[in-house]
Amino acid sequence: SQLAQAKQKLEMRREQINSAEQIARALAEQNQRQQALQAQAKTTEHARTTSDAAAAQAQQKIPALHAALAQAERSLKSAEAACADNVETLRAALEPDAPCPVCGAHEHPYQSANPQLHAMLANLQAEVTHCRQQTSQTEQTLATHNAEAASHRRQLENIQTEQAQQQIKAQAEQQAWQQHPIAKELEQSGIKAEQHADWFADQRNAQQA
Repeated sequence: SQLAQAKQKLEMRREQINSAEQIARALAEQNQRQQALQAQAKTTEHARTTSDAAAAQAQQKIPALHAALAQAERSLKSAEAACADNVETLRAALEPDAPCPVCGAHEHPYQSANPQLHAMLANLQAEVTHCRQQTSQTEQTLATHNAEAASHRRQLENIQTEQAQQQIKAQAEQQAWQQHPIAKELEQSGIKAEQHADWFADQRNAQQA
């Protein structure tokens, strides 16, 4: 009957609109996801660049810090050799008015502890400690920034992988959309992508009516 034909035609129209709406919604979601991925990639790339720059800055400092530490350790070692235990023991064994077993002098001006010498040793030891701390901190900073940069590179690779996957899906959906009769109808009517959602809503209302 005429009514049955009209009903069948309406159902076919409804199926076409539903399938077209699903494709259009998938395309819109994929477009949003691609935009989000692009923003993430930009942020991650900036973070990676920052970490690499900080690592390079720390790396540049390390050779000078190693040289300063080596010099401080050499100075301390030389000073300690000059104040060997046997010298200190010899001084402690000197007796007032008795001849020095080394030079024969009766006066012993360095018999008592030498505060200037001990102060120098303390300063050299402090310098070695300071150099070691500076070197250790800078090496730790380098390791931290290198780890951060590596993490950002992994994140970027994951983002790029997902971008490629999304691109494949979008191409398939786009092809399905271009071949869909509803897409051709919308194109001929001059209805743009940002108007699709409203058009589909109007079509559903019209069908229900």
